[in-house]
Amino acid sequence: MATGVNVEFPDGFGARAPAMEDLDAVTEVAAAGELAVDGVVDIAADDIRGHWQRPSFNLSSDAVLVLRGDRPVAYAEVAGGRAWVHVHPDVQGRGLGTALLTWTEGRARELGAEKVGQTKSDNDDAAIELLTANGYRVRWTTWMFQYRLDDQPPAPTLPEGITLRAFELGRDDRAVYELIDVAFSDWPDRDPSMPFEDWAASYLYREDLDPELTLLLEDGSELVGVSHCRVYGDEGWVEQIAVKRSHRGRGLGGALLRASFRRFFDRGLRRAGLSTESRTGARGVYEHVGMQVTRSFKRYSKDL
Repeated sequence: MATGVNVEFPDGFGARAPAMEDLDAVTEVAAAGELAVDGVVDIAADDIRGHWQRPSFNLSSDAVLVLRGDRPVAYAEVAGGRAWVHVHPDVQGRGLGTALLTWTEGRARELGAEKVGQTKSDNDDAAIELLTANGYRVRWTTWMFQYRLDDQPPAPTLPEGITLRAFELGRDDRAVYELIDVAFSDWPDRDPSMPFEDWAASYLYREDLDPELTLLLEDGSELVGVSHCRVYGDEGWVEQIAVKRSHRGRGLGGALLRASFRRFFDRGLRRAGLSTESRTGARGVYEHVGMQVTRSFKRYSKDL
């Protein structure tokens, strides 16, 4: 690992920096952890690939892969003050979580972060116990919502002068980024903005991008709303949704959701999902259109 962080891993385990050839193995480790904790798998290989392809992310120093023999069994990465850690259920309880916690804190310090945090399912008792015992405290809650698409959702009603169209790759990239970035800057205690190049690698320039599933609202020629979506298995997923501050309070968020749900239904999908954080104040919007909370997570953070 090209990092100054020295960590002792338990006997029988080794560690190295991951390579792109390890993508499927890392995905399998993360998926196994999610399945054991929540009974479902959210992660996809394209999610991890998008992280690794961010220009600011250095795979040789910002991530670590733990092996037992030749088999990858745990993974961690750090991007600024955000850490992401997964340990395969087969090797939990052997000290790998503690070792990787030490590594993530050390790497975050090297990167100059003032805080480091992880988001964990409320069902992940072992991880919560480890984090709280090491000085981590809850910063916010994240809720996963779901909407059943048993029937075609009603068409959205748009205010006069507002039009809806699909995203065009190469034309709308930066405008969509700027709208989302400014809208999310209203959140209290927000993490530093992600540079456009990192955001595009994570959300746009992916193999699973379908531009027809990202919907834009315009007021004349002004972009005022976006619902950025993709498909995960048999579920349509609203990845990011934002409305320009000057146009809030007019029902545009709900209209974007209904339009996205209709696109999902037309694709043969029968579930729609999204997540939101307690910082956004948007939970009521999703409940108003009939979405229901299915799971919850919390962001645990520690001052460095």
